[in-house]
Amino acid sequence: IGECPDIQTFLSHCLPFAAAIQSTIAELAAQATQHSYRSGETIFQEGQRWPYLALVQSGKVACTLLSRTGKTHVLGERLSYDSINEAGTFDQGVTTTRARALTDCTLVLLPAEAVVHAVQNDSELGLAFLAAASQARRRAIDTIADLAFGHVLQRVAKFLLSYARATTGMTPGLHGVEDLSQGQLAEAVGTVRDIAARALIRLEKAHAVELARGRVRSIDRARLEASARGVPVPPYKNAKC
Repeated sequence: IGECPDIQTFLSHCLPFAAAIQSTIAELAAQATQHSYRSGETIFQEGQRWPYLALVQSGKVACTLLSRTGKTHVLGERLSYDSINEAGTFDQGVTTTRARALTDCTLVLLPAEAVVHAVQNDSELGLAFLAAASQARRRAIDTIADLAFGHVLQRVAKFLLSYARATTGMTPGLHGVEDLSQGQLAEAVGTVRDIAARALIRLEKAHAVELARGRVRSIDRARLEASARGVPVPPYKNAKC
């Protein structure tokens, strides 16, 4: 839809609005605003009353929880066209997580009251938000299961898969992976930096990734998928042979 679509066009391409009435989308677009955040900037804190439902127009957002000991756990990332703060919008409660810009990003902010009003008048929009919320809950449960039961190596591999291209062999990772520090990676998988660094070295020895100064540069998707599942990686074929 182009790099800079108008808000109404952007909303119509977001999954919850796929079957919505066009007049509903137009009314919400008229009340929407855009806001840009720098990498690392906090969008809202956990337990805050934030009066918007946001949609990621560009960039990445991390949704995190902070433990009593000060340890941060990443529950998931929100990418382009994903929504944020569905719970606070529909139950009118406080935010359930902290949202932080993982990269420079732009969000489309919809007033929560306007979204609730739109859902009351457009049943297809309501059903779509219900389906999206159900899918988000499934992803959160998967993340919690990984943190509770998964080995760190598997968690690191699974997280890096979101940066792997759908190609064969070792290829450069998707935009943003080269900026991912070992500290950020550790935070994302619920461990400490040293253990995350050791996992990266093991993945490099398995030829699942290539590192440059400790950061991921290239990824072999098939080998990384095998590591994420905890199964033997495919035989390594040296390209020079």
